[in-house]
Amino acid sequence: MKPFFYFLQYLKKLYAFAPKQFILGCALTVADAFLSGFGLLLLIPLLHYAGWLPVALYQDNNWLLKIMHFLPPVHGHLPLLFTLFIFILLTAVIGSIGYFQQQIMSQLRQNYLAFLTQKLNHAVANAQWSFLLKHKLKHVEQMIATGLPQIEMLTYHSLQMISSLIVIVIFTGFSCLISFDLTLIVCFIAIGLFLILNRWKFFDTGKKIFETYRHLQEQLARFLDGIKLAKSYNQVDTYLCYFNGLNRSCRELQINFIKQRSLMRFFYLVASAIAISIIFFTGILFFKLNIITLMLLLLIFSRLLPKLSSWQQDYISAIATTPVFHQAQTMLEEFSHAQDLANPVDKISFSECLQAHHLSFSYNEKNILEDISFKIAHNTTVAIVGQSGAGKSTLADLLLGLLLPTQGKICIDNISLDAKKIYQWRELVSYVPQEAYFFNDTIRANLRWAKPDATEAQLWEALSLTAADNFVKILPDGLDTHMGDRGIHFSGGEKQRLSLARALLRNPQVLLLDEATSALDSQNEELIYQTLHNLHGKITIIIITHRYSTIRGADSVFVLDQGKLVETGKPSELLAIENSFFSRLFYSQTVN
Repeated sequence: MKPFFYFLQYLKKLYAFAPKQFILGCALTVADAFLSGFGLLLLIPLLHYAGWLPVALYQDNNWLLKIMHFLPPVHGHLPLLFTLFIFILLTAVIGSIGYFQQQIMSQLRQNYLAFLTQKLNHAVANAQWSFLLKHKLKHVEQMIATGLPQIEMLTYHSLQMISSLIVIVIFTGFSCLISFDLTLIVCFIAIGLFLILNRWKFFDTGKKIFETYRHLQEQLARFLDGIKLAKSYNQVDTYLCYFNGLNRSCRELQINFIKQRSLMRFFYLVASAIAISIIFFTGILFFKLNIITLMLLLLIFSRLLPKLSSWQQDYISAIATTPVFHQAQTMLEEFSHAQDLANPVDKISFSECLQAHHLSFSYNEKNILEDISFKIAHNTTVAIVGQSGAGKSTLADLLLGLLLPTQGKICIDNISLDAKKIYQWRELVSYVPQEAYFFNDTIRANLRWAKPDATEAQLWEALSLTAADNFVKILPDGLDTHMGDRGIHFSGGEKQRLSLARALLRNPQVLLLDEATSALDSQNEELIYQTLHNLHGKITIIIITHRYSTIRGADSVFVLDQGKLVETGKPSELLAIENSFFSRLFYSQTVN
């Protein structure tokens, strides 16, 4: 019952998304099914008004006599051409109803897909950084890229099921008027066939297909991210072998699913032939129906049975796609429960100092930072140093407002930096990570990502501050030069200077560099140091680094060891203390 429960849950959410459109679409479906299903029967009353149906025909067919009884009387006979014109007009009306029904249902499908995509993307984009660290974002990427389009097909099959069900009910009602006993026989055959064919586990098959495709895309993304490393280790063949195995599994699962659907279609075709034969045999031999009534029943059942087959096919496809919807809903609920609080009205200013009071942070019950307290004065330059694993990057994330402390607090001008003020605090801070990240776009577009309304003069001013304008000016396309995927067309030093220029373009009050010079040569490191030296006293600069040359001009240094603040002071003073943590970290660099 779980697959059917998930399916009902989906229908409930689809209806809640656009109830008026859903109801209107179903109403048009009823009208379309009623009229298109009996379009040929419209000729009966029209031919009656034209005088082409003999009275004896009514007397031999009780159901036809009942229909004629409800028709309004007309004195005389209508011209045959006029009645045929009315028939054509009614057919056009039926076609128009079908057209509008398809348009409304198509819009409902596309609107719901766009709604889910936007909602999931919004939930992920606004999720807390601590929550994002615990999840595989590749699963989100795969869900938006391939999972949600499958939900669009789930919407299609669900609406088709509703349409087919309405047609089935209408056709069954009309066949009951003609022969209740024969209709009951056909219903028993249809229910038995549904129960037999429903034993196939399409829900499990659909779940396996989705998970296998997700694994396939994960491996592809992982390989493309590390293709240089894979080639250098000669691991391309190993990757291809594993990828081809996953690809083969996906193909086999799809072929098996299509095979099951084809078998079901075959069984329905045979069952339809058996049902029609039973109708014909029992109708003549046991129920003594005349040939006109029998042919009309066969006409109805010839349309009813394919609709039953169509309904079962759509049901199979819907059930097979339901696991995707269930996973999308689970993912959406998880991200929605871990949202950042955005409150642009709650302003925050920074003009005095930034303070940490007994700051602690734990991750998965492991203490990363313990009881740290310090003070950073406005427009000063400080450095945070320590061995790998000391907690430097975690402290940087806390200062950025990406993480909230487990205990203690961070204060900006004596105002506690809580969840409600993080959004505004980030407006004042610019961040330069260790690995400069760029989109496959122009330099101009990558810079404006930090400040979309930046003018040409502001772009060049930011580049000038980092000495990046020198190499950008000599490029053939200047600011319109494409950087390639992840900035592959530029050297590490050039990318880091562009990354720093992008950060400065925002005119931040606080600039935080997290190992931004660790992978640079001495020349590029010196260029960035000169930029920081020129900014000294103008903005607050926080530097996380392993290099003494980058922090030699800092006003103060915070030394971390195993998550604790063990030393503070000026770089030169700490270096002069024999056997201090700081001197052990940087003595060899200063001697050389």
